Amino acid sequence: MNKLILLLFLTSLVNSLYGQSKISYLDARFQETEKRKALYEMTETEQNDSILKTIRFKEKKNIKATIIYSKEQPNYTFQTEFGSKGIKLNEGRFNKGKKDGNWLYFNDQGILSHLKYFNEDVEFNYISYFPNGQKRKEVGVFKGEYEGLCTYYDLSGNIILQGNYKKTRRISDFKYFYTSKDSSLLEIADTNHSKDSSNTGAEILPEFPGGQSAMLQYVANNLDYPEEAKNRGVEGKINVKFTVRKDGIIYDAFIISKETLGYGCERSSIEVIENMPNWTPGMSQGKPVPVYFNMPLHFRLY
Repeated sequence: MNKLILLLFLTSLVNSLYGQSKISYLDARFQETEKRKALYEMTETEQNDSILKTIRFKEKKNIKATIIYSKEQPNYTFQTEFGSKGIKLNEGRFNKGKKDGNWLYFNDQGILSHLKYFNEDVEFNYISYFPNGQKRKEVGVFKGEYEGLCTYYDLSGNIILQGNYKKTRRISDFKYFYTSKDSSLLEIADTNHSKDSSNTGAEILPEFPGGQSAMLQYVANNLDYPEEAKNRGVEGKINVKFTVRKDGIIYDAFIISKETLGYGCERSSIEVIENMPNWTPGMSQGKPVPVYFNMPLHFRLY
């Protein structure tokens, strides 16, 4: 009897500290629905001055996202999102329900891929990273598009390319930085090559890890179709030119299509290319060489 009283007391104490948990079920749009129709299960738990919401995939029970709310102001304060395999996809803070400060985004290996800086839900800056954490590219953002100065870095943090964007389109040739002592930079493909040219004289072309089919699957899984473009029924093809360096790193993707789809499609195309894993480099006379490619990307509504 004493043990039962003690158990009831401890249960009451825990509930008073953390509150009761509430379970609800969500559809693909994260709207509440019936359990049998749900894709996700959400648990809400009170924790002192905040509420923790944990969203799980209903069948696998892996965490999809964790969200912290403020009790005083019913708005998000922090969010972490996970993929179906439990790998972190992104995390960041909110201020009065709006994205604020640096938001971190991770690849399918859980490695930091890029960062976006927000102020009241408006993005102002985009930075991508090498797998070792070194800054790879930094560019300003206005209304969701690349705008203003863009800078590329090498693995040592040296600036190697720099130029300006207007609505994710280059408005001038990018300046190529190198020193006479830096032989590795001298071997990077010239980024101001003709837009009509196609490839270099490599005897063996670079290859995406796993080959052509793996590359197509990567693009299908990672190409972001902007919601505004979907809502407006925007469809079409975007041609992207990019360089595969002699170390297999992807650099300097830019749009060569004459027509513009807009609504973030061009930016999404550049980012899916530049965030690719390293390729097997091209070879000429037994040595790795830089090679550039043209790649079409398709946006289609189904």
